[in-house]
Amino acid sequence: MQQGNNESKGQVRATRIISNYEMLKAIEASGELNRPPIATPQVSFPSLNDAIEGFMGGEFVVITGATGSGKTLFAQTMTKDFCSNGTIPLWFTYEVAPQYFLRQFARNAIDLQFYMPEELTPYSIGWVVEIIKRAKDKFETNVVFIDHLHYLFDLNMPSNPSLRIGNIVRILKRLAVELDIVIFIICHTTKVKIQDDEEIGLHMIRDSSLIAQEADTAIFVYREVKNEGATESSRSIIKVCKARRTGIMNKVIPTVKVEKELKELERNE
Repeated sequence: MQQGNNESKGQVRATRIISNYEMLKAIEASGELNRPPIATPQVSFPSLNDAIEGFMGGEFVVITGATGSGKTLFAQTMTKDFCSNGTIPLWFTYEVAPQYFLRQFARNAIDLQFYMPEELTPYSIGWVVEIIKRAKDKFETNVVFIDHLHYLFDLNMPSNPSLRIGNIVRILKRLAVELDIVIFIICHTTKVKIQDDEEIGLHMIRDSSLIAQEADTAIFVYREVKNEGATESSRSIIKVCKARRTGIMNKVIPTVKVEKELKELERNE
């Protein structure tokens, strides 16, 4: 019978094979079954928090929607919630320049402190991974926002973009597990504008189906359009298209833009 190489055989010998009962006992002993979530958006989005039961370490979360639908605003609002709960985010704001991005946050709000690289290096997933590891080690960062996916690779490279994207999201997913953090990534849809909320779904994520496959949670942000597409209202929805841990699918939550934040509408509205 053919044998594997020495390294593979060594790995097999070093790994015990145990029963499901032993595995469950080990998990119970570690406290993992009762561990609270790392981050909760319960202030601004209580229904979202109920649906997903908070965000847990090791999760890869996709935020998607058409251009101008409020994806970044949604992530900024969650950042405020997380900071107020003692969670320390790290932000890669490729799409919005820092001087405009930071206008969404009060200058004197000490409890809303988070971290950003002083300079950004585009098209380098290796650089992003290194910055995340440094932030985790130095600042105990446990939540990361990346805005957005298409700044992590060069679209002009001749190789298959779908496979390259799949490799990037898998690297990020494994990093979330390794560091016990939550990684949020914003990505665009195939359509620039969506006229009908019935179109909303994971099939609309641009370039690669592997994005949705790797996601533990996928959230679609959709801004309401009126007057045959001529104007947009302050109202929108967030739709939980996928939540692997809780099994929730297609949960729709009405929201409204209030000044510099996106807020869930009162449940009796």
